[in-house]
Amino acid sequence: MTDTNTTKPATQDLPAQFTEAQIRQIESRMTLAELIELETVRKEGQRYRAETEVIRASTAKLQVERDEILRKQNTRSALRDCGVKWHDTDAAMTLVGDLEYDLENQPCTLDGVPLGKALQQLALEHEHQVDGRSLKALKERQTQEAPQSKSEFTSIAQKIRFVNEFGADAWERLPLKPSLNLGGKMPSTWTEYLSLPVSERARLAERHGDGFIGKLHNEHNRAKLGKN
Repeated sequence: MTDTNTTKPATQDLPAQFTEAQIRQIESRMTLAELIELETVRKEGQRYRAETEVIRASTAKLQVERDEILRKQNTRSALRDCGVKWHDTDAAMTLVGDLEYDLENQPCTLDGVPLGKALQQLALEHEHQVDGRSLKALKERQTQEAPQSKSEFTSIAQKIRFVNEFGADAWERLPLKPSLNLGGKMPSTWTEYLSLPVSERARLAERHGDGFIGKLHNEHNRAKLGKN
């Protein structure tokens, strides 16, 4: 019979609902052969559980490695498809901070910002790592997508965000109200003139002089007086 000082009793793996007294009673009725057989079964069970744990740990490790490979592949794809051309995608990978991934291991946000926008902002912060033509195209797209007049901003936070992204000069160039699309034509009314960006108004004043601007303003005032 097995030495109980160094080895768990053969009946230790019996269901928990058995009391110690019941276990001793069961053992007392077992023959030596039955006890030996029970001990053999118990050891086989221990070996099986140990092997199962090894397999489970190995599987979990392989899954982590697989997920990491997929995430790197998907991140490279996201960098290629973000709207700018990086000189070296692997080098750009080192710039990426804390990416969050979805259940399919697809990167979805970067530091809480939607991935596409975040990667484009990353490109603007590291212009030397991005193809110049694609960077220029990105800036043009962002400018077109940005508000085109100060009246389009509804909060101080939006104004601050615009200045942070495009600079104070871009803010100063914004007209108070949306610009009319004149198709390259000269403004024919004071309203059209005021709708132009400050830079365009300055260009017109320099090219045509104060008389041109004064004429538009006077016509506007006369029209107002006529309505009254």
